[in-house]
Amino acid sequence: MPRINEVATSPPHVADLWRSAASAIGSHKPGDDRVMARHSQLPPRQHGPTPRAGVPNASTATQPKPYTPSRRPQPSPSSAPAKPKDPMRFRNVPLILGMTTSLVLAYYLSTVYMGYKADSERAATLDVPADPSARYNQTFQSYDADVDSLEWIMGIKRLRAKLCARATGHVLESAVGTGRNAQYYPLDEHRINSVTMVDKSRFMLDKARLKWPKDGNAWFIKASFRHLDMVNEPVPRPMDSGTRTNVTDSDEFKTDFGGFDTAVQTMGICSTGEPEKLLRILGKAVADSQAKEGGQILLLEHGRSYYDWLNKMLDGIAPAHAERHGCWFNRDVGKIVEESGLEILEEKRYHFGTTWWFVCKPGKGIMAEKIAVEDSKGAATESQTGHKTWWRPW
Repeated sequence: MPRINEVATSPPHVADLWRSAASAIGSHKPGDDRVMARHSQLPPRQHGPTPRAGVPNASTATQPKPYTPSRRPQPSPSSAPAKPKDPMRFRNVPLILGMTTSLVLAYYLSTVYMGYKADSERAATLDVPADPSARYNQTFQSYDADVDSLEWIMGIKRLRAKLCARATGHVLESAVGTGRNAQYYPLDEHRINSVTMVDKSRFMLDKARLKWPKDGNAWFIKASFRHLDMVNEPVPRPMDSGTRTNVTDSDEFKTDFGGFDTAVQTMGICSTGEPEKLLRILGKAVADSQAKEGGQILLLEHGRSYYDWLNKMLDGIAPAHAERHGCWFNRDVGKIVEESGLEILEEKRYHFGTTWWFVCKPGKGIMAEKIAVEDSKGAATESQTGHKTWWRPW
């Protein structure tokens, strides 16, 4: 019998057919082997007409080709298509992040609440003066470390930079502290002629002097650091000539009205006992400005909020905060500015209204006082010399 693969690929031989038929009927004889041998030497018979060259055989053309299974090349491991990613493989990540955030927030709020409760109980027994600025003589070393992270989180540093970028001409900065604004003045834009920094604490002022830039155009800016109380001492004059100076208490720079073009104060209202008077003095410091637009006062302060519930919280812990940090952070900054005699040009508030931004100029009352002072000086000059000044025809 032919093998299976031979049956599938070629027609059965005549001898094989003969042998199969003879064995089936049981009439195989020895002489039949000669016949089968003769037929086995004959080529397979072609059925149908003999095909001509170039013309396909019609009988074979219509026969279907035997089935042969296709053998597709197996892809190599490197060329195998990537399995689709499961979109839910990271489904636990949001859950973990949410739980972590909730735990951190809960810990922070519980810490704030416990601190608030402790400060509220302690505030009832404290007697803190209205001017707690002496506290900075004890906290000057750790002051920057205490407020740096909080100012970065709340965006106070960005507001400082935005405020100081508007300074021009001769600049006076009151309540300079440790000099946290020194890096934000546009010293390389040739818009600032001099910077005078004033603070009541000599220790804080020494740290501010070390922060003043030492390279670039800052070296050519006249910088002065004055240890004085702006509320109880005359307004200093800007440095019109001379070289860079450090801390000085010289009286030769002091007068009733300063000739500054810009007055800057950040977080200073909270640390003085007479905030209205301090702002009025800043208005006087720029009242004699020679700038085309006139003098300007730039303020960045913190105080009361829009919301009563938050103001009650600030009032509850304000004495403890002032005793620890030297700052009354529950003052009504808007009311203080209005009562100081300054004219408000711009006003913005941030952080639930607790951070106040002001751009002001001297009000009419300050300018009238300046004119009265000039008139009194002119009258005194006339009485001493007997000559009238050119603006007084009578």
